[in-house]
Amino acid sequence: EAIHGDKSQNARQRVLDAFKNKEVGVLVATDIAARGIDIPNVDFVINYDLPESLEHYVHRIGRTGRGTLKGQAFSFCSAEEMPILKMIEEGLPKPIQKFDIDKIEYEFIKDSSEDNQYDWRKLLAEDALEDKKPKKKKKK
Repeated sequence: EAIHGDKSQNARQRVLDAFKNKEVGVLVATDIAARGIDIPNVDFVINYDLPESLEHYVHRIGRTGRGTLKGQAFSFCSAEEMPILKMIEEGLPKPIQKFDIDKIEYEFIKDSSEDNQYDWRKLLAEDALEDKKPKKKKKK
């Protein structure tokens, strides 16, 4: 499921509740989910776009590993984003572990995700269609 600024607050809350109750296994979110949301037991946070500030980075990855729990955060970082990564890293107590992938590896990852039944592009497109469906009126 996905949450973003184009969804109504009620629709976002329904998705968040489903994620909290483990009815939904993956939540795709814009920065709208970076702060003020308490979701226990998040194992992974994946930043497709690197946050542009240390504060946003900390809030995003703070969705995982809350309290004494452990979690992992992964961030994709292009060559153009390296100065942002350096700025974020300077504000952290320890360095971020980095893994370099070349263009061929990146294309392989991208292509294999497009073939997957859980392709994020398809999921977002389906979510957008779902939002446009007329809502059933409640009987009084």
